[in-house]
Amino acid sequence: FEGRSFFTEFALVSYVPFEKSDQYLIDNGFLGGFSLAEDYGIEGGHLFCVTEKRSKAEIDRLCSMLEVM
Repeated sequence: FEGRSFFTEFALVSYVPFEKSDQYLIDNGFLGGFSLAEDYGIEGGHLFCVTEKRSKAEIDRLCSMLEVM
């Protein structure tokens, strides 16, 4: 996608309450995901998004943080 805009969303389901994981990400410099519980009835569901504005290193760091939650 070099030189082109992109927008990619992905959903995860976690046993960690949304509020706790959201705050963990915010405390570590990331905008947390969107809760899928209220609008879609998916308890523990989180929707995330990345764009061309994020580097591979930033996306890798987010993935690493999500793995330990």
